[in-house]
Amino acid sequence: MISINRVPEQSCPECSRSISACSTFDSDDDPPRGGDLTLCIYCFTTLVYDSNLELHLIDVRTLNPKNISELKMLKAWFKECKKHDPL
Repeated sequence: MISINRVPEQSCPECSRSISACSTFDSDDDPPRGGDLTLCIYCFTTLVYDSNLELHLIDVRTLNPKNISELKMLKAWFKECKKHDPL
């Protein structure tokens, strides 16, 4: 089940598009916390939340292989969805 959480509106540090929500794709529908990863739905850049829920770029080479694998699958899913419902 997908749940949507509102977050403080801010710009993606990569593409400058406005971000005001995030989704979770598992049973954990809690809002994001510092250290949680996300993707910009517009440019697919990997981002990390800090303790104030501000988004920052992250070097994906510093992530463990499981996170990298999950991000690759999520990016592919986002890109496929965007083909059918462009933002």
